[in-house]
Amino acid sequence: MDVCCGADSGDYGYSWDLGYCDTLNIIFWPKTDTCFIDGVDTICINTPGKDFPCFLYVPLLVTHDSNTFYWGDHSLWVQDSIVAFVIPLAWTRTNPTAYCSLSGYWNRNIMNPSDVRFPRSIWRYFHPSELDSNRMAWLAGQEQGLEWTAYLSVASDSSWHYFNGDKDSAFVPPHMWLALFSFSSTSRKWWEGEKTLLATLTFRIEDTMYVCIDSTWWPPSSHLKFTRQGVKSYVPRDNLPFCMPVPPPSIEVTSPNGGETWCPGNIQNITWVSKNFTGYVKIENSIDSGNHWLEITPRTENSGAYSWEVENIPSPNCLVRISDALDGYPNDESDGNFTIAEQSLVLTFPDGGETLIVDSTYEITWTSSCIEFVKIEYFTDLVSCSTIVDSAGSDKSYLWRVPIEPSDSCWVRICDIDSMPCDTSETNFSIVRPDFTIFVQPDTMTLVAGDSAYCKVILNSLYGFSSTCSLSVSDLPPGTAWVFDKAVIKYPYGDTSTLTITTADTTPGGEYTIAITATEMGKGKKGIGHEHEAKVTLIVIVPRIEVTSPDGGENWCVWKTEEITWRCEWFPGHLVKIEYSTDAGISWLPIEGTQNNGTYLWSIPDTPSESCLVRVSDAEDGNPYDKSDNFFSIFLAGDANSDGVINSADVAYLINYLFIGGPHPVPTLQAGDANRDGRVNSADVAYLINYLFVGGPPPGC
Repeated sequence: MDVCCGADSGDYGYSWDLGYCDTLNIIFWPKTDTCFIDGVDTICINTPGKDFPCFLYVPLLVTHDSNTFYWGDHSLWVQDSIVAFVIPLAWTRTNPTAYCSLSGYWNRNIMNPSDVRFPRSIWRYFHPSELDSNRMAWLAGQEQGLEWTAYLSVASDSSWHYFNGDKDSAFVPPHMWLALFSFSSTSRKWWEGEKTLLATLTFRIEDTMYVCIDSTWWPPSSHLKFTRQGVKSYVPRDNLPFCMPVPPPSIEVTSPNGGETWCPGNIQNITWVSKNFTGYVKIENSIDSGNHWLEITPRTENSGAYSWEVENIPSPNCLVRISDALDGYPNDESDGNFTIAEQSLVLTFPDGGETLIVDSTYEITWTSSCIEFVKIEYFTDLVSCSTIVDSAGSDKSYLWRVPIEPSDSCWVRICDIDSMPCDTSETNFSIVRPDFTIFVQPDTMTLVAGDSAYCKVILNSLYGFSSTCSLSVSDLPPGTAWVFDKAVIKYPYGDTSTLTITTADTTPGGEYTIAITATEMGKGKKGIGHEHEAKVTLIVIVPRIEVTSPDGGENWCVWKTEEITWRCEWFPGHLVKIEYSTDAGISWLPIEGTQNNGTYLWSIPDTPSESCLVRVSDAEDGNPYDKSDNFFSIFLAGDANSDGVINSADVAYLINYLFIGGPHPVPTLQAGDANRDGRVNSADVAYLINYLFVGGPPPGC
């Protein structure tokens, strides 16, 4: 484009012909994701060349030199504005058999956005974030008097002939005329400024081809004019003829395309794929998701790859954009953000508080980003520095054999081999001589006098080293024997020995605390010879049996089945003997010997008494044993006098009890309630008489 004129050129200090800087600029629409609404239908651009037929959108833009200034000699403002357009365009295609049309159906001349036909207008909006909204439609939507008048003529056939020199032309390409002029002197003139969308032409394409647009292939070319304020006309023309390949030229960024992490200073290949495009490309990058762009190179070969030394601008929101170096189209940017990482180095072990054993091997570990080699150093009191390794690789760990000198104030420092960044242990750690712990499981041993109990003695190294210990026991009660299955055990891997304690029959019951001592065997450079003690509680108990039912107060009916129950402590796996007494324990009758499972179903014998007891004992020697805490009753319903039979004497006994104040039946309710109605009264006398003398039903439980 020519350099624009200034206010000091031409007659009287400014140019009467400022217009040669105004141009008509034509581009094809670079996006394929644009949609617009046509009534109830949504019409979208498809990728030209992918599916036919397709729509190809071609914006017309106007460049204006924006000269408005005060002309002092003539005391007036000069407004360098455009007041009229006449634009004749023609188009051809490289594939003469394919169909390419610019029809009036898709290119209506509707300027007002409120018109229902506006979705097919050449003035419609497409993508305001990509190009300015259409100036014509914007003006048409303002208040009365600001509109322009537009004329549009579209011809897609070759029926028009014109005279060319001394012969008629046999070919007239499809063409259009677009004429605009301001409606009145109060109309706003063409927007002063840079490229502003004028109109968008919609082509319908049938096949792969080139579509070329020009304004000089058919006369009268002089009609391509812009008319300025003061009726100054000129023929602006830029970027014509313009040929659009279908499919259009494209660039696709392939790397970085989102998700990558690149380190500053590294050489990375920016790669792309281009189609139908052979010009130079410009490469840019953004660190704020595309809000601002920084130039990597303004112009490089369209070779598909560019070696980039990644800049030290850390950000997780980076993009790369590649575009035509000439005018920016085609272009593409990374589909997603990639990261330019910040160099980081973090020591993870030892990071403070650890205890390391002298002359043992440990793994120094760290995390890092964009660090290849590190130097590792060791400090005591942050004063005495020793190099552990000058250069360790990127595996982020290093095996370190710890010095033999103990210290409570140790640090490790790790640095990039080029000195920065660095990280040091968060707090100090210790280097110590070895030691161990001893504990028992369980720490309480309960046993019956004369039996044995067991516990495990477990040794662990405090700091992961190996040694052996001898075991001993002290503070045992008299008459107690003990033995270890291993008198010498190893650690650090939780080695164990089982301690068996046996008490004599005469050992009294009680609670004792015994001590198990582990002593390291031998002396050496590691400083072994530690001695530690664990405490164990020894409880010696006496086994016992407790009768729980019948335990006193129960009333059990003869010939019925009732459950005798008992509990045992420290008396498992033995047979028990069960007995009963009907004379308050003076004499005992056997029930049965049975398993010690805590329960026995007893068929109640025909021995009524209110002084009954049950006794459960060890079937072998009678100890331990237990009996009912209180008396329970065995009764026969209707046997009021408790003589073991039901006869007329029981009738007399009930009459004496009910009406003369005689003694009560034993037990009162159960023995005297012959009819089982829950009461003892005259009805029970009648029930017994009916049973004994009339053949009525017998009393029963």
